[in-house]
Amino acid sequence: MNEFRFFFFKVKPPLSLWQTTGLLCWILVKLILVAAMISQSAGEFIYAGF
Repeated sequence: MNEFRFFFFKVKPPLSLWQTTGLLCWILVKLILVAAMISQSAGEFIYAGF
């Protein structure tokens, strides 16, 4: 039973530098879009083409 408990927690190799950079950039873009949505009204945000 102890083996089954840890079955879902597989050890993954660490991300490379490019994968880490890409992931952080993607998160930053998403946060910028959310900030733009919050600061403007929804209609203006959709009209801007996002």
